[in-house]
Amino acid sequence: MVLLHGFSASAEITEAYTKIQAHSDREGYIVAIPNGSGSPLGWNAEFLNLSGSKCDDVAFVNRVVDRVGAEFTLDLKRIYLAGHSNGAMLSHLIASQSSSRFAAVACVAGTIGVPFEGRYRTIPDPKGPVSMLLIHGRKDSVVAFKKGDKALLKCVGVEDTAKWWAERDGCNLEATVEKDSSGSYETRTFRGGKNKTEVSLIIGNEGTHEFPGSFRYGRIEQTFGFNAVDKIWDFFKRHPKVD
Repeated sequence: MVLLHGFSASAEITEAYTKIQAHSDREGYIVAIPNGSGSPLGWNAEFLNLSGSKCDDVAFVNRVVDRVGAEFTLDLKRIYLAGHSNGAMLSHLIASQSSSRFAAVACVAGTIGVPFEGRYRTIPDPKGPVSMLLIHGRKDSVVAFKKGDKALLKCVGVEDTAKWWAERDGCNLEATVEKDSSGSYETRTFRGGKNKTEVSLIIGNEGTHEFPGSFRYGRIEQTFGFNAVDKIWDFFKRHPKVD
């Protein structure tokens, strides 16, 4: 799994608040957490470039996978990508351009596009089907949950993003809905996609822009009611690449 940090974070910060290294040790997978570029660090998702340069971050992340593959034996049907915030935006772009490589992609608090000259500038249509997990809080004040919300970044909302991916993966557009018994979150799943792909959207009813279940500022994030690393890995385990 490649995990991409958010804007102004870093590989070190991301590992510290997700504790993903310990999780990968327990579950038996390799995790790579690269740094973006610029000061502060960011990524070039093309529709929104926060890298401070014109670097090709799609190619960069693919080179990270190549480098890991040169040092370890990888299951080529189980290469995954996840990102938070700006890292999620790049993850959406990579999912569209490198769908033949990644079996599934998880995007936490991301989007596929932002307003530009009276319309929305978005990622291109994917080159092939890829399973997608989207996680977003209704009370995200940084990346808007939906169009019209008061947030730092006006963008394509996550519900529209989920439908966008479901349409392009060829999923059933009637999602099944499961609500957590505590009322903290709900999961909408679009099934039946090409090559057994599916799109799943987890909505935190009280969730903010924080990474669900992360440890930051001396406390554990609890508004979502779950740990995102657990949800992401459970989704990934169920979705190997199917040709």
